[in-house]
This record gives sequence, structure tokens and C-alpha cells, in this order.
Amino acid sequence: MPLTLEQLSHFGEQLERMRDSLLEAHELAVDGVPPVEHDQATSERRSPMEATQARAVSAARQQRREFQLQRVSQALNRMATGKYELCEVCCKPINPLRLEFDPAESLCLECASLREQGERAR
Repeated sequence: MPLTLEQLSHFGEQLERMRDSLLEAHELAVDGVPPVEHDQATSERRSPMEATQARAVSAARQQRREFQLQRVSQALNRMATGKYELCEVCCKPINPLRLEFDPAESLCLECASLREQGERAR
């Protein structure tokens, strides 16, 4: 059963809020976080290893935000083309409860399970 206009609107609003939040977090990370430096004069000294770990965590967070932003953008594109609620693998409808949990989801439960099993087998 296709999604109603009300459901599509609801998911579209959720996706736009997710996109805005991800973009805002990206801007804060880029503009608001000074580089980590080792300063002997400060009371909070970081070892070079701690500074390296902090940069790695920051980079991983940024990579995760970019991945999520890509998923949200793809979902908005599917919505614009009328394919939002259809699984990208089998073209069957994605359960609205699954979309409620993650509006950027692009796979039905069956295809997601098969993909996960395939990734585990590697």
C-alpha cells in the first residue's frame, strides 16, 4: 500500500530536519573547533597521542555526518521522483514503521537482512 500524502509530508519534514541538523553540526565542526595543539603553558595539557586520538575521533564523526547527509539527500531525491517508499533493491514497499524509525532507509527489511548476511559472510 503506497504512503499517503500525509505520511510523505511527515517523512519529508523529518528528512529536512535531519539534513539541517547534519549541516549545522558540520558547520560547527569546521568553524567552531580550534585545532588541537600541545601548549605547555595551559593547565590542560594533551599528550601528542591524546591530540592524535582527538583528531581521529573528530574525523570519524565528520565522516559519519557526511555519510548520513548522503543518505538523507538520497532519500529526498527518491521522494522527489516518487520512489521514496520503494526498496532500492527489490522495488517492494518499505514498511512505514521502518521509515518511521529511519526516514532515510532505502531497503525493505528482507533486502536489508540479505545484505547484512552477505556482509557477515565476507
